[in-house]
Amino acid sequence: MQPPVVPPCAVHHSPPGANASLTLGAFGRGFSIDHERNQPGAEDGDWLVAWGHGPGTVRYLPFVAGVHGLDQETAQMQSAAADAPDTVAARWRPVPAAAVARTLTPSCDTFTCGPFSFRIWSPYPRIPRPAAADDLRPWSLPAIWLEVELDNSAADRDATIFLGLRWRAAGRMRPLAWEDPSLAGVALGERWALAAPVADGAFTIRDGSVAAAVEHARPVVRMSGLEGGIALRVPAGQRRVLRACLAWQHHGPATQGVVTTYAFQRFWPDLLAVCRTALAEASQRLTAAAQDDAGLLERCAGRPWLAAFLAQAARGYAANTQLLLDRDGGIHWCVLEGQYWWRNTLDLAADHLAWELDRHPWVVGLIMADHRARHSYQDHIRLPGETGFTHAGGLSFAHDQGNCSQYAPPGTSGYERPGVRGCYSFMTLEQLLNGIYVLAAAQVEDPELWRELLASLLRRDHPDPARRSGILVAESDRVGDAGAEITTYDALDHSLMAASGSVYIGLKGLCAALLIARAAQRGGDAATAATARAWAAQAEVAWAARMVDGRYPANALDPAVTSRVLAALDPFAMPLHLGLGAELAALPGLRTHLALHARTCLAEGCRHPSGGLRLSSTAEMTWPSKVVLCLHVLAWLGWDLERDESAALRELLRWSQLLPAHGTIADQVRLDQDAVIGGAYYPRMVSAAVLLEPAGG
Repeated sequence: MQPPVVPPCAVHHSPPGANASLTLGAFGRGFSIDHERNQPGAEDGDWLVAWGHGPGTVRYLPFVAGVHGLDQETAQMQSAAADAPDTVAARWRPVPAAAVARTLTPSCDTFTCGPFSFRIWSPYPRIPRPAAADDLRPWSLPAIWLEVELDNSAADRDATIFLGLRWRAAGRMRPLAWEDPSLAGVALGERWALAAPVADGAFTIRDGSVAAAVEHARPVVRMSGLEGGIALRVPAGQRRVLRACLAWQHHGPATQGVVTTYAFQRFWPDLLAVCRTALAEASQRLTAAAQDDAGLLERCAGRPWLAAFLAQAARGYAANTQLLLDRDGGIHWCVLEGQYWWRNTLDLAADHLAWELDRHPWVVGLIMADHRARHSYQDHIRLPGETGFTHAGGLSFAHDQGNCSQYAPPGTSGYERPGVRGCYSFMTLEQLLNGIYVLAAAQVEDPELWRELLASLLRRDHPDPARRSGILVAESDRVGDAGAEITTYDALDHSLMAASGSVYIGLKGLCAALLIARAAQRGGDAATAATARAWAAQAEVAWAARMVDGRYPANALDPAVTSRVLAALDPFAMPLHLGLGAELAALPGLRTHLALHARTCLAEGCRHPSGGLRLSSTAEMTWPSKVVLCLHVLAWLGWDLERDESAALRELLRWSQLLPAHGTIADQVRLDQDAVIGGAYYPRMVSAAVLLEPAGG
């Protein structure tokens, strides 16, 4: 399968584990070089990628927003010059957007214009389980690679190619050659560096304006002004590639609360050490990346929409990752929640499983180990109509592990607050279920833990086994007297916000019980497995009995909520990926009831006029990552996605590519405004990896 063609839009180019990104790709816009920023739409300047055969011939790709004019210092220097202004805008010509072709894979973003091409390589390899911290060295290099190629074989004049930037943010670039004569390029302090080996013919241009120096292929190093980069001469009749790296560095702790450093700090003490390693190892790493891309494209065969969506989604995930070491050499993996910064949000962790199990299954266990060690708790519960929390609840987990670089205190999250009825309340019940999903994916072997999890789950139906109905209704004392538990869909609308009695939570509980049953059976605990299966069957019957007009109610406790909730399918996606299809199919009537519910929802408000899918018929906001999960379940129920949901697939691409084109992939789309309204810089679209395998069972 050929790499998918994608339109101009900003995407991330990130080394896994560094919380870093070169965010670039929208024409008429600039770029950002991010590290621990996660700020959608940030622009640090203009990215200059150019080629030409002398004065008056240089052309550049349109990754620019502000090349007009000069900084004050350079303008003063040129004020007495008789020639035309020495600026990119005055001397070079931008390539029309329509003349640039673009393809995108998980590893390589390629822009082509005639004999010229520009490639950004940001590989995301499979990372084997490390036995110790030192094993992480090959997988923690904080760098990506850039290649500028010109086929000058048809020309009778030498050419010059250039890779650089006009830096408009704080600070001043420095030339790398002042520290290491073997390297061409520029850097900003110890934050980032753009570097290439001079042994390959590359040379530095650093000046207030690079325009004339590029035209004349003249090395220049002046510390004034805003522009700089790397150039390479291409003789007439030849093809040449300028290969460079963009590297990051971080000094000092990465986190507080739990003090950690980035794993890469263990192996590369400074920025230039990262550059040297990245350039020395480029060939082998890019060869491996191309092979990995070929494998992923093969798995997407016949589904170019999936190849395009996953290529963009994998980049959003990588940009949010941190691979960390604590003071004892312990390894930690964190996924930040995009622009919101929550650390290892557990509802996202459950949705990331398909990608993580494909790339690095061992991080699933690490995430859950940190939740168990620091961000779990025991609670008490109340039932509907009760005023106090008089019943023992059990084990559950916090929504997240903290925010930004700060770990939350033990037993807490950064997000949840008591006394709230809506966003920022506690998600005790849902995080219990998410914890079960992630622990099942990690294949944790701990019979006592699985018994404890099941007991906590069943008590949230009712503390008295004889009075259990199959519907999860209890709320945690964490919410306080005036609060109410919510779900991960807190920001969608009223139809899915409340946890107590929610069909989304109820069906997720059914799946969680079956995951417990399988884990218990594997551990030889037949009694726990039987109890879990029996409750799952009870839950299926209870929800089926409440179906009305061909659908499940949105909430079993609140008949006033009449929304059609397609999100009821969401909980089944990851259990299907974990191989639970046979157990789910064995529940009498479940697939029939789910299919009927799905058809009703799609016919009665969950399909927007554009063809895009709503998660609730009353919600104008939709979340692409959750739509992907629902599509996977529809495939299990017999839908042919390419035939039956072609409009929904088309909208997924439009939501991910065109609507957030200036701010990178985002997970909150407002359908009535046809606009992204939040969830930018987001990792959760990588849930699309669930579609790489058929929904079996």
